[in-house]
Amino acid sequence: MKKLITLVLLFFTTGHLIAQNMVINGDFEYYSSCPTAGSQSALCTGWRQYHSGTTDFFHSCGSSSGGVQVPSPFMGYQQPASGNAYMGSYTFDPIMDPNLYGEYLAGQMLPLTIGARYEVSMSVSLANLTSYANNGLGVFFYDNGPTTTLTSVFSTLTVTPQVSYANYGPITDTQNWVRVVGYFIADSAYDNLVIGKYIPSGGLVITSGGIGGGTDSYYYFDSVVVRRTNFIITQYADSLICAGDTFQVPYTLVDNSLYSTGNVFSVQLSNASGLFSSGTTIIGTRTATTAGNISCVVPTSIAPGNNYRLRVVSSNRVDSSEPNMRNISVGVVRPNISNSNNGPVCTGKALYLYATSTTTGVSYKWTGPSGFSSVLQNPVIGSATVVNSGDYVVAAKLYGCISKDTTTAYVSSTIAPLVDAGGSTPICERDTLRLTATVGSNANSYSWSGPGGFSSISKDTIRTNTVPNFSGDYILTAYYTGCMIKDTVSIFVKPLPANFNAGTNAPICAGNVLFLTGNTSTSGVSFSWTGPNSFSSTLQNPNFSPATTNRTGNYILTATLNGCSVLDTVYAQVNPIPAAPTPSANTPVCVGQDLQLAASTVAGGYLQLDEYNRLFIDRAIPGTQ
Repeated sequence: MKKLITLVLLFFTTGHLIAQNMVINGDFEYYSSCPTAGSQSALCTGWRQYHSGTTDFFHSCGSSSGGVQVPSPFMGYQQPASGNAYMGSYTFDPIMDPNLYGEYLAGQMLPLTIGARYEVSMSVSLANLTSYANNGLGVFFYDNGPTTTLTSVFSTLTVTPQVSYANYGPITDTQNWVRVVGYFIADSAYDNLVIGKYIPSGGLVITSGGIGGGTDSYYYFDSVVVRRTNFIITQYADSLICAGDTFQVPYTLVDNSLYSTGNVFSVQLSNASGLFSSGTTIIGTRTATTAGNISCVVPTSIAPGNNYRLRVVSSNRVDSSEPNMRNISVGVVRPNISNSNNGPVCTGKALYLYATSTTTGVSYKWTGPSGFSSVLQNPVIGSATVVNSGDYVVAAKLYGCISKDTTTAYVSSTIAPLVDAGGSTPICERDTLRLTATVGSNANSYSWSGPGGFSSISKDTIRTNTVPNFSGDYILTAYYTGCMIKDTVSIFVKPLPANFNAGTNAPICAGNVLFLTGNTSTSGVSFSWTGPNSFSSTLQNPNFSPATTNRTGNYILTATLNGCSVLDTVYAQVNPIPAAPTPSANTPVCVGQDLQLAASTVAGGYLQLDEYNRLFIDRAIPGTQ
């Protein structure tokens, strides 16, 4: 009875190792005992069913009555792809579960190497005593996971396989073995694999398959191989590079004997999209046949970006590592950075940290006392204590270029009393602004600062004849022994209507139209007029038609904007119309006699004659009327 495990090795003609099957007993040739019935996959060395769905082991030494003897097992005739054995499992059974039922074959492997690329292949054949074929076959890898079945579970696994054979579609060949091949880069030291059906994102596809005889889908598996496709492993793990800096790229080799004298290992940087098909750059070389470190420098002429990768290639055996596992950010300009804080602060108050950079696109990372860490540009430590005192370092990152600055914060042991800044708000333009400070205990001193360069050292203070530009934050600072406390009040000064005045077309005569006008360059203003004889109006431009003399007097206009009002007064004079004058003369007169003109008195008016007519005419002229 065979119990030993022999690993499959492939060699160059020189005898150098080129590939090793990492799967233990991938041809299913070795066993603890011959199978006597179905559901005995665990008799095959290194293999087992993964959950309660029972996989089957078929061998030439198996029981024919139990339906597990090759080449005529219970699911239909098939010769092994190699050797004397193969495995089988149901991948679709509408009676057990129309959509989810599946059986999985789990096997042991030698641990994979992180960062190495592996080819994963197997031979697959659809059993001819089935009615359906399905897609979704694949291989799932895990490490430190279960080594026995997952009990009470029959459903399709919800994990995403590292290797999917969905591109092959439903495999329907019942006479020949179909060799399926896939590739993946190990991101963990996987030591177990699971073969079965994994429903792809497009859903399970079912098609007619074998010659019939059942309502299910059943596949045979043979010659499972997981082998490396490259022998250089890059161990570069950083994700940030600044062009012009020197850095090291470590690499290891699977077999030093593969590389000949004069071999050059080169570090190749991808294009900005992470691809090596075009636009690559050699950033470092090392002449050697063994593992080591390659000193590299990225040229400053490169375009900055976040999706670069690198790999190590060799010249004498031509080989290449897989790209490093993480995208690399490459920068060409170091950002400028400065930082500060609002200290010293009293215990219990917030400690504010500020970072400033004129470089666009910068990201930030802060570190500080007591394990403090933040990626905000301006983080806040609420209710700070003395343990928060110390140096705070901010790193400004632009792609792979980093600059740092340090600010020292001090948190006093003095417990912060209440400090509350208050103010009269909102107020109207030209009103007086009053700022007040409410404190739990008197400070040693106070200061105010605000818009327009305002400052005061009084605890309570005022600002007269306000204008809208006085709106904004007013900061009160109370100074205690060893610390200071700040509080802010936001003040809003509402504007009055601009360029405002009241107007009229007076003086006018009675019977004409008297116009009142309200003028302002501000929109959204409401108006209110009052005047003689209890006049009132909310029109901007009211009028009287016809006007009478009792409309004479002062008219007051109030203009209101957002609750703030301004007034102006205009005097309107409406004059009465005088009675018509009665003219007279001493006609007729003779030539040479005096001609006299006269008019009767006009009550409430006056008579105006031209200069000639107001003269006493002492000599009549012929033809004068």
